[in-house]
Amino acid sequence: MIVIVIVIVGGLGAVAYVGASDAKTSPSGETPPAATACPDPVAAALPGGAGTLVAAFTTPLHAVTICQDNAGSLHYYGASITDPGTNLHRRAELTDFGYQAVNGEYRYEIRVHDGELVICRGAGVIGREQLQPVAS
Repeated sequence: MIVIVIVIVGGLGAVAYVGASDAKTSPSGETPPAATACPDPVAAALPGGAGTLVAAFTTPLHAVTICQDNAGSLHYYGASITDPGTNLHRRAELTDFGYQAVNGEYRYEIRVHDGELVICRGAGVIGREQLQPVAS
C-alpha cells in the first residue's frame, strides 16, 4: 500500500520514500526502505483506516502525502497550510514524472524529478509550487 503526501516548500524537491514494498510505487523504480505507517490524519481517510507512507512533501501553501492502502492503491492527501481544515483526498497513480491525482477538472501532478507540484485545470497549468521532501 502506498499513500502519497506531497508538501511543497521552496528549493529543490525530492521524494521521501518511507515505506512500500513494491518497486512499482517509486517513480525512480527504486525499492523504498522499510515500511512506515501513514500519518493518522491521512490514514483515517483511507479504506480500512490504515496504510503505508510512500512520500511526503511541503510547499509554501500545502502539505502533500502519498500513502498506499492495504489493497495496494495509492492515495493523495493534500492539506492547506494557510487554511487549516481545507484538504483533498483522492486516489493517486504512479506516473513517469512521479504521482498524479485528479479531482474533477483539476489535476495535481507531483513532479518528483522536477521538484514541483503542478496544478492543472483542463489543459492549462494554473499553479506551480516547489516541493520540499519531509523527512520520515
